[in-house]
Amino acid sequence: MSFPSRFGRSGTRCRRVSSKPPIALVLKHYYGIQLRDRSGWQKILCPLHPETNPSASANTGFQRWACFVCDVSEDSYDVIQREEGFGFRQAQEFADSRFGTGSEDVPLAVQGESGRGVHEGSGAGRRRRPVSNRIRRFGSYWP
Repeated sequence: MSFPSRFGRSGTRCRRVSSKPPIALVLKHYYGIQLRDRSGWQKILCPLHPETNPSASANTGFQRWACFVCDVSEDSYDVIQREEGFGFRQAQEFADSRFGTGSEDVPLAVQGESGRGVHEGSGAGRRRRPVSNRIRRFGSYWP
C-alpha cells in the first residue's frame, strides 16, 4: 500500500524535519574559511568586509558565526538565504541537496491525546477545596 508523502512508513501522519548543515561546511563552501575541528568560538576574518585582524567568531557547537563589527550573527540557513537569495524552505532544500544533510519523518502528535498529561489524575497543582464565591474588595476583610 502506498501512502502520500505526508504519511510515514506505518501510515501515521508525519512531517519532514531537515537537519541543519554544519556551519563549517557552509563557511568553507561560500567563503573558503576553514574551521578547526574543535568546539567553542574560533576567531575568523569576517567574510562580509575586508580586514586584516579577525573581528568575527564561529562556533561549531552552536552552529553559528558572528561578526562584532558588522553586528551580524547567522546560522547556516541564514548564510544560504543571504548568499543565494532564497527563502527559508528553499534554503532547506538547497542544503539537503548541496550538503547532504538529509531529512527525516517525525510523527505528528496523536490526535486527541494531550502531550502534557494535563487532565490525568489529581496532580499536585489541583485544588482540594472549592473556591470561595465571595468577592474581596480593597481595604475590606473576609467576614
